[in-house]
Amino acid sequence: MDIGLCFKRFAALLLALALCLFAGFAEELPDDGTTGEALITAEDDVSEEDPQEAPVTTKDDGSEEEPWEAPVTTEDDGSEEEPWETVEISVDWLNTEFVYDGETHQPMAAYPGMIIRVVGGGTEAGTYLAEAVAEDGYEITNPVCAFTIHRAPITVDWDDTEFVYDGQLHMPTATCPGIHVRVLGTALNAGSYIAYADAGRNYEIDNRACPFVIAPRPVEIELTYAKRMGEPDPAFVLTPENLLIDDMDAQAVLDELTLPKIKNLTLQRLPGEQVGEYEYDPTALNAENYTLIFTHPFEITR
Repeated sequence: MDIGLCFKRFAALLLALALCLFAGFAEELPDDGTTGEALITAEDDVSEEDPQEAPVTTKDDGSEEEPWEAPVTTEDDGSEEEPWETVEISVDWLNTEFVYDGETHQPMAAYPGMIIRVVGGGTEAGTYLAEAVAEDGYEITNPVCAFTIHRAPITVDWDDTEFVYDGQLHMPTATCPGIHVRVLGTALNAGSYIAYADAGRNYEIDNRACPFVIAPRPVEIELTYAKRMGEPDPAFVLTPENLLIDDMDAQAVLDELTLPKIKNLTLQRLPGEQVGEYEYDPTALNAENYTLIFTHPFEITR
């Protein structure tokens, strides 16, 4: 083999190898022509991290699912609905006056096209407060209403309005069918009085007041004193035996008649010394509760 020819082939091979190496090195250089910086290898572990993004959810068919957003409420025409606001309304209050009948009552609250609920009622006679409640989204500007249950008018029957003094308390009676009626105002002594009927908080009695009378009790006093003209008067002494009285104890009546005015149980007569009859003086006795009847006057004879 020709040595010169071999040398030429070897030189051509080296030149081709050099061109290949040079071409590879040129691809690693920056395009702007600046000198290249030191290459960063994986061993240096100083690579910059890209910002993380939210994971993308995929559907069953492999396509990406759009990120979730809050739904927007729309009107029927497709436009977005405005935020919900409270509407103020004013109700009309009806039926605020009642008369007691034993049932529970409450007023009514009305507003066009809406059912208004009313809370609060009353049964007994008196004044109460009720409250109106509207549907959601509405605020009532006059939610509270006062209402009244008036007393029911009644008439009572009065009985036992006349009495005779007997040392006991007395008062008339008042009745009304189905209703408990009590009477206020008792009396003991003879005289004229007024009693009052009461049927409780739920009834108004139109004839509430009633006059009644305790009359003085008649007492007969039997005395037979007499004297001759010119003689002194005897002592007019009272004893239980001198008293004629029904349904009462004679001694109790005598004690009441003579105390505290008369200590010696003696009477006085009207003045005069001529022959004739003279009445006894009842003003000396405590006789407000009695009508005293002297059966025999005092007599002066010749």
